[in-house]
Amino acid sequence: MSYDLLFWKQADDSTILPEDAYELLSERQSFSGHEDMESGRFLSALQSSFPAIASGYSGDCVMGDGGMFVFEISAQLAHFTAKKVDGNNLNKIIDAAFLAGGILYDPQTNQRYDGVEREKKKKPHHDSAPMTPANLKEGWIKCPGCGFKLQWSNLAVWQGNRHKRCGQRIVRGDA
Repeated sequence: MSYDLLFWKQADDSTILPEDAYELLSERQSFSGHEDMESGRFLSALQSSFPAIASGYSGDCVMGDGGMFVFEISAQLAHFTAKKVDGNNLNKIIDAAFLAGGILYDPQTNQRYDGVEREKKKKPHHDSAPMTPANLKEGWIKCPGCGFKLQWSNLAVWQGNRHKRCGQRIVRGDA
């Protein structure tokens, strides 16, 4: 079983919900209050805790106890997928991110560990008839329910017949 850890930096007064921030960042989009992490500092701190990591902002690290993680670090978002990694080593990853300004978001629990309470807004649920979205550039659409831009291929935001963010039922015009 794997466990994902995600990190990004944002202003304390940003009101965006963590799941919405992650959705935007995974689509390589930004949001109000998003700030760049010091990715070089992140990588250096990670390498000092895990000497097996070669240079580069993506790769993997296999540990002697059978644990391992795969990672990709950029100034906007860092994503780690850990398998059989103990809590002590997970904390080393979290500490390295903190040095670079990155704060942990746990997508399994939908919790961002930044100490800021954000008002949870009930996501709209669309009971309206399925709609055909506006096609943008190749593979991208604009959701007719909320106007969010998404890719057909991104299963993090698209359930096959509904947009996860707003619940709008969508019919593919090209299918």
